[in-house]
Amino acid sequence: IAILIISFVISFVLAKYFPELPIVSDSQDYHTIATSIISDGVYPSIPNQTLLIYPPLYPLFVATIYIFSIIGSYTSVYFVQYLLVGVMSILTLLISRRFSKAPLIIAFSAALCVLFWPYFVLYSQLISSEVLYSLLLILFFFLFLSVLKDSSWAVVALSGITLGLTILTRPVALL
Repeated sequence: IAILIISFVISFVLAKYFPELPIVSDSQDYHTIATSIISDGVYPSIPNQTLLIYPPLYPLFVATIYIFSIIGSYTSVYFVQYLLVGVMSILTLLISRRFSKAPLIIAFSAALCVLFWPYFVLYSQLISSEVLYSLLLILFFFLFLSVLKDSSWAVVALSGITLGLTILTRPVALL
């Protein structure tokens, strides 16, 4: 609960007071795709980017936030993305407690390190797929580590589905 509260407060503060960063490159492309999905119902190709195909999950994520806020409301995206960092922090706490048997103070410290890691603070304030990708990747590891010899098929399937969504967010050679 403490991590959720801290995450919510920091998300509000960052969204309100973090200096505005330029919307360029991939950020502009993600915005263009998301607004096209909402206004035209199509996933457009980006001009002058014939060899580059953006994976669909992050633009759909941004479009969903735009639907529930104002189209082009970057602040809403930033707010939600830092809340996702809070969820990653909680998953880190759960992984370290459940699978490494770390003491609560160590697990909580690890969770706070994720919550305040400058990479996630910065990327939560950009229109960029890193935060959603990282959340889905850590969720996959949590579910994968939860699979036991006697686990239900649902945990196994959910683990695979999460990995598939991760790949649809940001395809990298690692996956």
